[in-house]
Amino acid sequence: KDVFKVSILNRGGILGVVHSSPKEEFYSSDKETLLANLRVALGGYAAEKIKYGVTSDGVIGDFANAMSLAHNMVWRLGMGEGFIGDYFLMPKEHISEDLKEKLNSQTREIIEKEYKKAEEILKKHWDLAQEFVKILLEKEELDYDEIKEIFDKHGLAPYSHK
Repeated sequence: KDVFKVSILNRGGILGVVHSSPKEEFYSSDKETLLANLRVALGGYAAEKIKYGVTSDGVIGDFANAMSLAHNMVWRLGMGEGFIGDYFLMPKEHISEDLKEKLNSQTREIIEKEYKKAEEILKKHWDLAQEFVKILLEKEELDYDEIKEIFDKHGLAPYSHK
């Protein structure tokens, strides 16, 4: 997905938001795209941990998105290791505690793995992150061209996950 706007203006209790649009005209996502979205959702948490060593309650919405996405990947989309199918369709009484634990374990593993990747990306490009924050604090909102300019300066596309 391309990020077309970033804002830190307070709207309805939301402290900041990243607006993205689907690349081209695709509205379904493959596993790699979903994992990249997970890294984005966990990026604020990772950045707070890197910069301050602690986190704030500002990550609650990001965590809700990350947990929901990882849970659906494993439980509904067949993206867990060795578990194919939509387990939401099974009657609850037909899902054993062992199976629930295995699916939940995979959900946790995906989140932990993508958090580590988000942290690595931020550490590798910390100068870019700091510059981005400085400019965002000054302007409060950045559109696609402004975002692209910052990333181009550092030799990256705004949607790169390398």
